[in-house]
Amino acid sequence: MNILVTGGTGFVGRNLARQLASDGHRVFILSRKDTFLETFRNVGCVVLTGDILDRSTVEAAVSATRPDIVVHMAALTPVRESWKSPREFIEVNYLGTINVAEAVKSSGKGATLIHYSTPEVLKPMDNLVELGEDAEVYPTSPYAASKLAAEAYVRYCGVEHIVLRPANTYDRSAAAQVEESRGYFVEKAIIGVLTSERVDFDGSPQSVRTWMHVSDHVSAVKTIIDRADKYVGRVVHIAPPDSTASCLHIYTTIVEEAMRMGLIDRPPYSTWMNRPRPYDPQYLAVKGSNIPGWRPMSLREGLVKAIRNWAEALGVAPEI
Repeated sequence: MNILVTGGTGFVGRNLARQLASDGHRVFILSRKDTFLETFRNVGCVVLTGDILDRSTVEAAVSATRPDIVVHMAALTPVRESWKSPREFIEVNYLGTINVAEAVKSSGKGATLIHYSTPEVLKPMDNLVELGEDAEVYPTSPYAASKLAAEAYVRYCGVEHIVLRPANTYDRSAAAQVEESRGYFVEKAIIGVLTSERVDFDGSPQSVRTWMHVSDHVSAVKTIIDRADKYVGRVVHIAPPDSTASCLHIYTTIVEEAMRMGLIDRPPYSTWMNRPRPYDPQYLAVKGSNIPGWRPMSLREGLVKAIRNWAEALGVAPEI
């Protein structure tokens, strides 16, 4: 198949694009940046440079690539930053999505649009409940509002679509962009444990989320693409079973496994609630959809894999 991926040079996008290309698909990437250009060429992907806010550019990309599937991942995602720049988040995440959806619709080929949304669109609970696809929506940040608006447009604009809401995804070690990665909880925890005697977290240790290793994220989307006709018109939550946990549990597991592997000899000092978000729900967990053929890792297995990958990326040797 011809597959066009917007935002394909991002964290999940570059992992997905490489996997799809290795599976024999013709993969085209539309990105504002030329990051990882040579890497993508080496695996057979074609990179097109363009901004999803430029409608003519998006239409030209769809026309030139004639995709069977468009995976729309391009978005602004740091929730904290959305409070500072709400207009920019609305423009990129909502208006950019309109351009992509309309380009798909006007192409006339009948491509399926796989649109990336987020569990952040769901109404947080005051107790631990894993939310399904039919749960009430109630965005609690400018980011979430922009993604819910985009999701709603895709669902009702007349294109053949699948809406994905993936769990919190981790293990950015492949790019080894340390400072950027520290902006994400699991990455900050792993990097901090492996390199520092002190780890300062922004939010609450009791915040509960659903977590997923990037390789499981990619394999789930690959499975959905391979059987796209089974998912058209649906909202799909991507989350492994038994993968909901508090930030404190995640951090404790990382420390335990790093010590077991001989990467550290004692737990580092940690602090919490240093820079909480304006509104940070305590419980925002999702129940995964039934995706036949998908075999994700356990939460601990995924964290162990991420620790090993980051140890290699950072050049951290086990303690002797």
